[in-house]
Amino acid sequence: MKASVFISWLLYCWKNAWGYIWGKCGILWTSARQKALEDKYNSDPEKYSDYKMGVLYGIRWIGHFIADCANLLRWAAKKSGDEKVHSGSNLIWDCDLSEKGALKDGKRTDGQPLKPGTFVFTGSTYDKHGHVGGY
Repeated sequence: MKASVFISWLLYCWKNAWGYIWGKCGILWTSARQKALEDKYNSDPEKYSDYKMGVLYGIRWIGHFIADCANLLRWAAKKSGDEKVHSGSNLIWDCDLSEKGALKDGKRTDGQPLKPGTFVFTGSTYDKHGHVGGY
C-alpha cells in the first residue's frame, strides 16, 4: 500500500465530515439505522453497552458516512489496494504490522522518524490497544 494514497483516502473522509460510530465501516448513517441501533441497545443495555455512544451521539451523523477508528483505517487501506487489513485495533496490532514500537511525546522511542501512513495506537499495553489512527 502506498502511504500517500492511504493518506489521501483518510483526508477524503475528514473533508467529507465522516462520523464515528463503533463497529461501523464506511456506511451512510440514516434515521432508520439510528433507530435500529437505539432499539438494539434499549432491548438489553448491558449486553449492547458498546453501542451506548452511538445511541447518544449517532443522530448527529445522520446523512454522513460513518466508521469507527479501526474500520476507517481498514476502509482506507482497501481503497489503497491493501485487502489484508483486519478490523479492530487489537487485530491490526497482532496481525497487520510490519514493525512495532512506542511513542513518547509524539516521537518514536527508537529515535527514527515517524513515517506518514503509520498506524498509531492509544493503548499503553500489549493486549489492549484502544483507538488507532493514521499519521
